[in-house]
Amino acid sequence: MLAYPESTKYIDIKIYSKNDTQIMRKRVFVLGVIICCLGVVGIAGIKVYAFLTIPPDGEAAERILLIQPGTPLRRIAETLQEASVISDKNLFMILARFYKKGKSVKAGEYQFTTSMLPTEVLTKLQDGKIYFRSATIPEGYTLRQIAELLAEQGLVDKKKFLAIVFNPDTAAEFKLEAPNLEGYLFPNTYYIHRGMEEKAIIQEMVNEFWQVMTPDLQEEIRQKGFTVHEIMTLASIVEKEARVPEERELISAVYHNRLKIKMKLDSDPSVIYGIEDFDGNLTRSDLEKDTPYNTYKRRGLPPGPIANPGRPSIMAAIRPAEVKYLYFVARNDGTHHFSLTYQEHLRAVREYQKNRKKDFRK
Repeated sequence: MLAYPESTKYIDIKIYSKNDTQIMRKRVFVLGVIICCLGVVGIAGIKVYAFLTIPPDGEAAERILLIQPGTPLRRIAETLQEASVISDKNLFMILARFYKKGKSVKAGEYQFTTSMLPTEVLTKLQDGKIYFRSATIPEGYTLRQIAELLAEQGLVDKKKFLAIVFNPDTAAEFKLEAPNLEGYLFPNTYYIHRGMEEKAIIQEMVNEFWQVMTPDLQEEIRQKGFTVHEIMTLASIVEKEARVPEERELISAVYHNRLKIKMKLDSDPSVIYGIEDFDGNLTRSDLEKDTPYNTYKRRGLPPGPIANPGRPSIMAAIRPAEVKYLYFVARNDGTHHFSLTYQEHLRAVREYQKNRKKDFRK
């Protein structure tokens, strides 16, 4: 019998069965899947973190986008990504659904920057913080000029706007004793968003008029024997005639004095308003055309305002200067020469027409 030294080490060799090998392979596969999943989750987590915390562009470039009513969330997300407001449309859709909280994206025009975070973009859309454009209506603009101005800025449909303002039912609805809204869209700066209904814009302008035409002022007008409509008609003529602010009350006085003695107003701007497609050149034949606005042919005020006057002209129409002038003629420098008598007026006309011819020859 052989004897082995005590220092000899034994090697325990385990022989695995086929079943054990399969189990090991499955364990390796599962471990691999777990590692891959963790890797994918890690990469996705990094991507989501970057999406939520890093804006598309740090330069804060402005983007103004219009979201039409009924636009699907996917299309909104695509629009935002195309404009570089967000970096990933799919993640934005997930964010929108996760943070919906009973709120939906509201239609309208929005102002974004490329430095906004997606949560800021989403909050603005859900809260409906739409972008308002400023539109300044100058004193003395007619309804047609106002419609043109707003249409050029993309704020109204011109035809729809004009159909509303010239509709007698609209005037009655806004408690105006007038055939239309000429004279009652108060000149001011308004903040309007695209998508705002034409009637809502008009309502805001008429409301501004009523802010100026206070009950006390209406009572003052009645005490002087006029209606609000008559004063607004006179104010519109003053607005178109006056070129310098300090002459408004004087021009108003001339017309008040003429009305008192039933003398024709002879207002060129009024005649022009009654001429369809006026070409900018007032001729003698124009003065002979008998329209409701021809104050050379008809006595008294025309049937309504010829423009939309501002507050200074309205106040001038209510409170004219205490003078007895009946005539005025342009000096060709923006100011007028005022006269008491027709003879004096004729001399002034000859003088300033003469100067005008000299200037023309230059």
